[in-house]
Amino acid sequence: MIDFNIIEFKKDSTVFVSGENARNVFYIIKEGTIIDKNYVIENTNFELTVGDILGLVSAVLGEPYYSTSIAITDVQLVEIKIQDIYSIEDEKIIASIYKYLVKFMEIWVGKYFHKLSETLNIGSYRENDAAEIARIYEENGYTLAALYMYRKIIEIFPNHDHTEINKKISEMEIKENIESPLQIDHNLYEYRKGSCIFSELESDTDIYVIRDGKVGVYSVFDGRLITRIIFNQGNIIGYKPVLGNKFLLTTCIVLEDTVVQTVNKDDFLKLALSNKKLEYHLVNIMSRRIYNTVVKSYSISVKSVIGKFYNMVYSFAKTELLFNKNMDFLELPYTAHDICAMVGIEDRDYIKNEVKKTNVIIFSRHGKIIIPNLQKFFEEYELYRKRNSTPNINK
Repeated sequence: MIDFNIIEFKKDSTVFVSGENARNVFYIIKEGTIIDKNYVIENTNFELTVGDILGLVSAVLGEPYYSTSIAITDVQLVEIKIQDIYSIEDEKIIASIYKYLVKFMEIWVGKYFHKLSETLNIGSYRENDAAEIARIYEENGYTLAALYMYRKIIEIFPNHDHTEINKKISEMEIKENIESPLQIDHNLYEYRKGSCIFSELESDTDIYVIRDGKVGVYSVFDGRLITRIIFNQGNIIGYKPVLGNKFLLTTCIVLEDTVVQTVNKDDFLKLALSNKKLEYHLVNIMSRRIYNTVVKSYSISVKSVIGKFYNMVYSFAKTELLFNKNMDFLELPYTAHDICAMVGIEDRDYIKNEVKKTNVIIFSRHGKIIIPNLQKFFEEYELYRKRNSTPNINK
């Protein structure tokens, strides 16, 4: 049993300040109310009350705080050291941490798409219907994913007239060599390249642990296909929205032959509680995803398009270091096109030409972003930020 400290803050006192280095602790509010003021996006404040969690993401990652937390009443906080997370046996606390991470992922994804719509001058968000979403994937070369969606439409809407969709499916089946996932064990499957594991048309999926291979996570926003993130071995995918925000729903496409383990959501927390390695991945990976989404939201607001690009590459490089802190060479699974689409950059050729001048980022023959020397890249990133007086929540 772990004995947690109880920390008291008086009304109007500051728990932590945006930009300062994170402590190695986070807090659960026992009594009182705190306002978490975020400066990444203007006028973004969160009111936190009893049971809410404070400072977890920055503490787990060792990144600076991206908000300032102020007590608006006298408060008592349960202080939990980061190193003690993986020794917690109270299932309610683990469930609370998981719910917090999913909830704030959902909140920040919504804010990210709001900022993206402003950048792209989209007057009002237009929710694409299911057939249009499938067509957009087909037009972008993800034929098997589109076929998966067309079939899913028939399953979801059995009473609709599907004459055109059935015709489309028949034409695609003639052209495509379709293989069902190979079941290796009772919950272990091998998916072929191009296959769709799940789509944004579905709101309730299993959780998937990538045992080997690579998958891409995408979504359609106002008729545009957006690369959300690309995952390699060891990552976890398939979260269910807590707040009902459809922006958290995504499509997962296999980018190379991949082995995944399926885990029922009801069993997931029990499994994490008994498997410390999985619990580590759950907390660290989801924290990094939230932080990356915060960085995306911030990067959209940066005036310099090179600054936008650098911020995103920096954030994804830090993500890769979660799995290997000693690496010095890195090939990201993203192209310049992927990064530009994430932050609303239209002139991608300009980005590539300007980035090539730095010699800290190069591009593979397939367009993937390569960082030959991570230390030099981080140094160049910091110099660029200072030369251009660009604020940075990452450092």
